[in-house]
Amino acid sequence: MDPGITLLTALGYSAVKMFAPHGSKFDEIGGGLLGEVAGTFLSDTTRSVYERMRPGIGRLDPQMNHDLKRAVSRGFLLGLLRTIHAYAEQRGLKITGFYDRYPMPATLREYFRLGQIKLTAPREEIQAQRWAQTTAVELIKLIGVVDRDPDGRLPESADLALPGPEKLFRDGRVTVELTDRVWEWLLHRAPDPPDGFKPLFAEHWFAAFHHSFAGELKAPDSKAGAAFTFTLLTDLNAKADLQTKLLWFMIGAAYRKQDDSIYLDWLRGQVKWIELRGIKLATQERPRFEIDRIYIRLRSKGGEPIEEALRPRTVVIQGGAGSGKTTLLRNIAWQLCRDEGEPKLALPFQGAYPLWVRVSELDQHITESRKQSQPGTPRVDSDHQWISHYFGSRGWGLDAAFFVEKLKSGSTVLLIDGLDEAGDDKRRIALVEMIEQVRSCYPCRILVSTRPHTHQERAALSPDFERVWIEDLDDATVNEFLAQWSECLQPGNEVAAAGLKGALRAALDGNAVIREMARNPLMLTCVALVYDHQMRLPDNRSELYEAVVEWLAKAREKREGRPDWNRCLKLLGSLALKMQADGQSGQVMELTRDAAAKVIRDDRFFQQPEKNPLDVAREFLHAEEGDSGIIVSRNAPNLTFWHRSFQEYLAARAIAALPEEQVVERAKAYLYTGHWREVLILLTGCLSRREEFLDQIFLELADDACHSRPLAQQAHAYGVMGAMLADLPKGRYLMGKDAKARYGALGQSVMAIFTVEGARAIGIQDRIAAADALALAGDPRLKRPSDPEYWVKVEKRGISLGKYPVTVWEYQEYLNENRITETPRHWAEQTRHPSRPVVGISRQECEAYCKHFGCRLPSPVEWELATDGEYPWGKERPDLTKANFDNEVGHATPVGLYPAGSTKAGLSDMAGNVWERTSASGVWKGGGYASTAARVRAAFRNVDHVGGDSNDGFRCFRE
Repeated sequence: MDPGITLLTALGYSAVKMFAPHGSKFDEIGGGLLGEVAGTFLSDTTRSVYERMRPGIGRLDPQMNHDLKRAVSRGFLLGLLRTIHAYAEQRGLKITGFYDRYPMPATLREYFRLGQIKLTAPREEIQAQRWAQTTAVELIKLIGVVDRDPDGRLPESADLALPGPEKLFRDGRVTVELTDRVWEWLLHRAPDPPDGFKPLFAEHWFAAFHHSFAGELKAPDSKAGAAFTFTLLTDLNAKADLQTKLLWFMIGAAYRKQDDSIYLDWLRGQVKWIELRGIKLATQERPRFEIDRIYIRLRSKGGEPIEEALRPRTVVIQGGAGSGKTTLLRNIAWQLCRDEGEPKLALPFQGAYPLWVRVSELDQHITESRKQSQPGTPRVDSDHQWISHYFGSRGWGLDAAFFVEKLKSGSTVLLIDGLDEAGDDKRRIALVEMIEQVRSCYPCRILVSTRPHTHQERAALSPDFERVWIEDLDDATVNEFLAQWSECLQPGNEVAAAGLKGALRAALDGNAVIREMARNPLMLTCVALVYDHQMRLPDNRSELYEAVVEWLAKAREKREGRPDWNRCLKLLGSLALKMQADGQSGQVMELTRDAAAKVIRDDRFFQQPEKNPLDVAREFLHAEEGDSGIIVSRNAPNLTFWHRSFQEYLAARAIAALPEEQVVERAKAYLYTGHWREVLILLTGCLSRREEFLDQIFLELADDACHSRPLAQQAHAYGVMGAMLADLPKGRYLMGKDAKARYGALGQSVMAIFTVEGARAIGIQDRIAAADALALAGDPRLKRPSDPEYWVKVEKRGISLGKYPVTVWEYQEYLNENRITETPRHWAEQTRHPSRPVVGISRQECEAYCKHFGCRLPSPVEWELATDGEYPWGKERPDLTKANFDNEVGHATPVGLYPAGSTKAGLSDMAGNVWERTSASGVWKGGGYASTAARVRAAFRNVDHVGGDSNDGFRCFRE
């Protein structure tokens, strides 16, 4: 049997069964359908419609109500049978089974008999019946918005009031359209029906109502793209007026224009304001400022304003902790939904409709909805319908179909904030699959934000999403931030604001470590907050966070019966640790107040005479939300930390306070999990003054990674440990002999990431972190031009080039050897990554370097002669296994990370990573990390590149 016929037959059979519960006869369904079924299957949205219409349904004659329901049910079933009949006729097929008791055209009567439908292919039958039952439920929801009192009568009430602004009643007629929106409302929870079913259903369903009610059916105008329309010819002034209106309510739930004002008001409240925690002004205790006033312009890695980089339809915005990703999406949402003033950002999609969602909330919604197993809930976590399901469940008076319509519009922007905040890697992968489905199914724009270290391998969005990286703040933007901050703290006092800005700038200039750290908005905010309180700056990131949370906790109002600031931070640390390691679901960003209170209620502080510990814990959380602001409520009644980094730091602080053996065990347990990376890095800062214990931790972690771990886990662990070491204040910790030996052994194993097989097995972010860690520990691959192993000879051309572009390590050696004090731009930042290509140096500096080692820059022709075809490796088109290009990574990577893209002779990084200067003035070769595939061809010459930025380097040449 044709699968389509099987499915449609099952749909008819399921509908008959559902319309005739408890064995009632088919010809009695008209009188009992709505009362029997509607109350069972009402969705929240449909129930909302019903509650609006219920007060006006009264004074209907019971017999008229009975006749109406018979007509509606008969119209639906007749339309369904006609659809199946037309489908069979189109394909020259016949349906087995019959039914002859319900009055219907003879051509249909043979096809159905209750309980005698014969189906073949059991697997198809099961699948078809599941689809049919789900679809039938949705159809019943559409029709079944009226129920009865227990005695069978409709409720008594006043006049019937029509909802919605649509003018459906014109000249004594009611016109209803079967638009795509209605279809989506009917079937959005079910798989796609067979080909040809949708238009047939539209035609025959309304044709059935033509037989049930006096009316006219009009087919769509294919040129105009109109939908099927059905016009009721009932005289609105006659007794049938209430019948007609009631029919409109039963069908019109899917058509009425839904009011989105509640949603837009909610969104404005979420995104318009930024609170400055931890400061008090004379005018307000907890000042907040419009995002327009305090927002600083971010730039992409390409150097253009970030909003200009958002032109593609689908974009993933990547940046580290505190880089401003969330604030950027909030500001975009605000500019699109603002109800006052002109937009402040020149967005390439100005006027679009914003849909804004936090991944942490969406992830939690999916988990909770799956547990409840409500009818119509998407079946798998990766189903794209979760997006509309989430928005439709938020209590804004809008159903999922409303948001489906928005997603189907090219003038909608879906803003998905914090892909890295999914509970764990498995759920992050499911969310990535869901977002990819949304991209495929709907034409709306999609902007996704994420931290890079969790955006790799299966948890990475496809190349169909343009990569946009947030650049670190430059000096001009830092000065802009400091000026805005100072104006906020000294409102109306230009002299005092200028003085505060100058003092902050001087403090940053006097602390090189903090100056390099404070190149993102969160770090700058913490620096400004700490300086405002202490008039000095700490030495590393952990100490900076400690100073911030300590100040926030100490700023709380002191009242009898409240814990002191130290216990306050301990309690919040316990809460942060629980949220970071939430058992079955991984990390969570929010907890309800009750759930949060249960986490901390066992602390002895809450064990008070004649008081319930849970109540005392609730009071504590409520007070902390109002006073310190370390925890906030952005999505009532849930609590979250002011910033995710605060949750991570307080979790690290809580781990550091545990007995040493527990600290080590937790560090080993968390070493291989992505969302613990920042916590472990901050943990070393919390323990930075306990050198012997740090030595034990590094020894245990390296030993655990060396023992029977796959290369991917070893590389991830080595990268995390390298970041832990790099985050410690210089000179404060020197790794002991045993730990150094074990860490070195792990580094030797991780060298496999530079092989083709190793690179294929490991995500690029883990490879970058591991290579950076190797460089800080002493990368054995790095040589100077005076070392014979530095050079790769291209035998067929009789020329030699450096295996890699000149690295930061090489250039640092050169500067030290020649006592050169003039350094490239952002040199302090570059020296944190010794094995990456040196960038930002002038032509004269390149030539001076080559001259010192008795070599020179290659000419464009000489550079091309070293390659093996259209691309450095040959004819195969580039992909992300061969080169760092197309902004996939967003910055220069350690040399040699793409072995599959090397030339036959063994030259690495000839395509992508950084542009390479040649001896010809103004000509660069090879492409950079942001270049397209066309620009990494061997023959391509870039004559527009101006040099001096993060995307230019050079390679040595000799004959």
